[in-house]
Amino acid sequence: MNGFAVTEFRRGEPLFVKGNPAREMYFIVTGTVELVDGHTVEKLSTGGVVGAVEFLRQEPYKTSALCVNDTSVLVLNEENLPEFFQRQPQLGFILLKAVAAYIPSSVERRGQAQAAPQRQLHQSLRELLPPGHPQSDAQRPESDGEFLYIKTVQCPVCQASFSTHSIRESRLMTERICPDFRVINGGFEPLWYHAWVCPECLYAQPANQFEQISPTIAGKIRGQQQRYPLKGDFQFSASRTLQEVFLSYFLVLRTLEFMGAPAVQFGNTWLKLLWLYEDMGEQNWAQQAAERALAYFEEAIVSGRRSDEGDQRLFLIMAELCLRLGKRDEALRYLWEVLSIKGGSERYRRQASDRIQDIRSAIQ
Repeated sequence: MNGFAVTEFRRGEPLFVKGNPAREMYFIVTGTVELVDGHTVEKLSTGGVVGAVEFLRQEPYKTSALCVNDTSVLVLNEENLPEFFQRQPQLGFILLKAVAAYIPSSVERRGQAQAAPQRQLHQSLRELLPPGHPQSDAQRPESDGEFLYIKTVQCPVCQASFSTHSIRESRLMTERICPDFRVINGGFEPLWYHAWVCPECLYAQPANQFEQISPTIAGKIRGQQQRYPLKGDFQFSASRTLQEVFLSYFLVLRTLEFMGAPAVQFGNTWLKLLWLYEDMGEQNWAQQAAERALAYFEEAIVSGRRSDEGDQRLFLIMAELCLRLGKRDEALRYLWEVLSIKGGSERYRRQASDRIQDIRSAIQ
């Protein structure tokens, strides 16, 4: 285009991700781009300008931009923008008009600040949380954007398409692994993004299992949704709150009940809730979550068998839950179970042996 290279993006690719530094803006030559912030905010096509306000203000991107189809754009930055206005004055004028349309007047800004109440959840959704559940207005840090990208997902239950945050696993830096197998990452907490929730039917599952259910299970969930309907919809807000995160976990528990999931999946969900409560300093709720997780894991041990290594891992987690609940003798029993399994992982046997020594040292 008159000396300016056109950059091609494929369907589903992001132009940029919310929270990242806005070092470029994009003039759409062909195609369609949607601005996404937990849900589609706006769609722009040929002649539209994306990311301009943040770029000009030198702010992080306020939304993510996802290509709806194969899209061609001019990528404009501090180096080539002056030349663009010189060589493409007509396009430059279109760009200026597009930018102006996105910058509200001072009166509009005051009105927006006064009339922007937080979106309220329907009562039936709030009732999913147990009575007296701790409340929190804590929001995810802006730095989370570095570890996330926007993914378009199709719900296997109702077939609705929606956009959600997915974790860039390659950017996670493990600092340590706790005895109960919680992974602590530097500068990022994946627990806040563990669950994906369909905003239409409220089907919820861990991200790595969301699309993996069979048509038979999907039909079973639909039947239960019709039998036990919830009013309202659910979407994570722009600055995801801890309260929304908790609700997403309880929606996962509801889905697990509908699909008749194995006990171990319930146990894993309660284990993650335990970690979240501990992060909040809510020890009473953490203890309740530990009790629920332990009960489900005990049921899993009785009702089905995994690999030798899988059983070792489960016994190690159960031992750690017992220690949290003050059940030292039971913890020791589960640790001895790890040692008694002849197959499995030598690393897990060493971990169990070390924990036995820790407990004995504490007694002395």
